[in-house]
Amino acid sequence: MQSKSHFRNGLTDRSRNPHAVPLEFSDFRHRERPGQRDRSISVARLQISMAASCIWKLRRAHILTVVGRHVPGESVPSFQRGKLYDLLAATPLTIWYCLAVVGIVPRIAEHFRQYIASNDTSSGLTAVTMLVTLVFIAIQIFLFIIRRPPEEFSRGVLPRLAAVAGANSGLALLLLPQANMPLGVEALSAALIVFGSLAAIAVACWLGRSFSILPQARALVVSGPYRYVRHPLYAAEQIAAFGVMLQFQQPWSFAIVMLSFALQFSRMHYEEQVLSHAYPEYQAYKIRTARLIPGVY
Repeated sequence: MQSKSHFRNGLTDRSRNPHAVPLEFSDFRHRERPGQRDRSISVARLQISMAASCIWKLRRAHILTVVGRHVPGESVPSFQRGKLYDLLAATPLTIWYCLAVVGIVPRIAEHFRQYIASNDTSSGLTAVTMLVTLVFIAIQIFLFIIRRPPEEFSRGVLPRLAAVAGANSGLALLLLPQANMPLGVEALSAALIVFGSLAAIAVACWLGRSFSILPQARALVVSGPYRYVRHPLYAAEQIAAFGVMLQFQQPWSFAIVMLSFALQFSRMHYEEQVLSHAYPEYQAYKIRTARLIPGVY
């Protein structure tokens, strides 16, 4: 009678509260078997360990992508290898260089007029240096349009930032006041700019449809100027940069050019990484060929 009364009370309580569970069933549900708690803890620890491992692998892949390293097994999407994508990716730089051309042309004409009107040597040297710079910029725009799509490229933000910063950090010189140069220093500046720009034009033309600003592999070029150094274009650009440096106030212009030079090393690193990944024979070429100065470095 007592058990029936107790069971009836449980039913009565449950009728009052549908969510209530009779004492007998509640006790049975929460009663643990021997060793059940230890097994539950072990399973929970295993699940946490597996989740942490998955999170670390995903995080590692993300970090390697950001810094520009290739994640094993990761392939480049096919649409990024197409010509249309390459043209769209180059559009910001193309627009930037077109604006530079629009700004340079009137200044070249003005300096040539001053040279013809007053036989001003300084204006003549400035006009010549700006003219070769204009030709180099125009060639780059043309190569952006006709170049072949990349076979491989560095993924992530850092390789792109290094390339853009290395190629354009010298523009910070325009923020400085110009220096009053003697005619000899002005002639030296013009000589460095003309020589460096003409060398850069020659190397860019040799690259042709393989030309690129960002770390990309379009074709393995190891002939011509690339027989002597792995990065002749960067060496030529740096010579011209030292010539431009002389035209602006020291020591700030020297600091900017040296910063630009330092950024080129990061740019070269990412480029060599991509070429080594795309072309296994690049390693042998890298061993036998200097980086910037034949027989030195």
